[in-house]
Amino acid sequence: RSSRPREDEGAFVAVLCGAARREFVARFLSEPLPVESHLDQALHEPLCAEAAAETISSKQEAVDWLTWTYLFRRLPRNPNFYNLAAASSAHLSDFFSELVEAVLGDLEQAGCVALEGEDGADVVPLNLGRVAAFFDVQHTTMEVMAEALTAKTKQAGFIEVLAAAAEFDDLPVRAGEPAAVERLALHLPVTLAEDSAWEDPHVKAHVLLLCHVFRSPLPVDLRRDLEWLLRRSLRLVGAMVDVVASEGWLRPALAAMELSQMLVQGTWADAEAASLLQLPHFTPDRVKLCLDTEYTPLPDEDEEDEDVDAEPVPVDSVVALMDADNDTRATVLRGLTAEQATDVSAFCNRYPVVDMQWELLGASEGDGQSEDSPAQTAPASALKLRVRLEREEGAEGMDEGAGLGAVIAPRFPLPKTEGWWLLVGDSKKNRLYGLKRVTLGRAATVAVPFEAPEDVGPHGLDLLLMSDAYLGCDKQLSLSLVVVPDE
Repeated sequence: RSSRPREDEGAFVAVLCGAARREFVARFLSEPLPVESHLDQALHEPLCAEAAAETISSKQEAVDWLTWTYLFRRLPRNPNFYNLAAASSAHLSDFFSELVEAVLGDLEQAGCVALEGEDGADVVPLNLGRVAAFFDVQHTTMEVMAEALTAKTKQAGFIEVLAAAAEFDDLPVRAGEPAAVERLALHLPVTLAEDSAWEDPHVKAHVLLLCHVFRSPLPVDLRRDLEWLLRRSLRLVGAMVDVVASEGWLRPALAAMELSQMLVQGTWADAEAASLLQLPHFTPDRVKLCLDTEYTPLPDEDEEDEDVDAEPVPVDSVVALMDADNDTRATVLRGLTAEQATDVSAFCNRYPVVDMQWELLGASEGDGQSEDSPAQTAPASALKLRVRLEREEGAEGMDEGAGLGAVIAPRFPLPKTEGWWLLVGDSKKNRLYGLKRVTLGRAATVAVPFEAPEDVGPHGLDLLLMSDAYLGCDKQLSLSLVVVPDE
């Protein structure tokens, strides 16, 4: 009970041992143990990051970079720890050369770098390597993403690839948990393989992530493991978005972005009225009540004929709940306590409703706003969209310092701020021509560069705004473009 915080000022420790061990114990207590470097066992990610930053461009520069590390200082002082026969300059040079050769070879196999020049001495960063460095993702995970993700991958496939990430190798699997994980998998809408290794941490991660988006109840230990997974998941999802975007696939990119929304809000994007399930204290029964309740929306200010009565519509989204009259809201919120109703109101006030307008730059003729005035351009020409984003007036919850909206997500274990993607693509052809990550305060004007299609003829493109945190607030506008042959 000694050395208690704020109660004791100090403590005395008596070590009782035999006389033969006294000198050893005294030396052990008075002389600290040396701390050895383990950089040689985890060198792939640092070298990948340095290559992506172009700090190193050759194998020799990688060896020179290692001479500035703690590993270089410890090698000659304790060569046996690092399996070195001696600490001579020749032995050290061979050790570093072989280490760099092996690590860069693994990075090349993973598609993160390319070894070019004479004897592969030059190190050239590739797109996967830049993505891995930006999102701090292991090279083996990037290799899995590049091999597993295709132009037809959907949300369920993205969750499976996410669970296979090397970052989840350390997920603990306790005694008795494989049977519990198998029982959980039996009650999921998504079917897992019958021969799944339930003791595998990646299979456990797969099941827990599915339980999260389908809101299956979990025991305490598994809930903690799920929180551990979610803390590491969003950066992996961001990496998957960039991987499929680099291939020019639109639908997989949208599926990965929806996965980000699903993980933050803890609901399946394809569920009926999924946006309502984001609301605090909303259960499937209350969502059904919303769908069975109709209201008459007010006419828009820009509608020409205001005398036409609007048709009643169900409360099938957060925006519909915000637009409904007081009696309708009272009906769908019946049974909630005053505190719970306040939580729902706070979520609705924070929910982003964004107006989006655009202007095409770089076209030779036309503005592209409609099929009657399509923009004309040459094949594969460089174009740019100037996009104006503006929140609906009255939005609350803005951080005045950073201008970012704080996300209300009770099922996500970390504080989250809004992030957005702007995409230019062709939904019918599954082609992505431009992508940009943006942040949005009250309003923002963003330039989105993209390359026009190579095929000559008319093209119906889409400009999409995707949230990384909320379901149901995405926007989509059409862009009419005609590619004409070069003169």
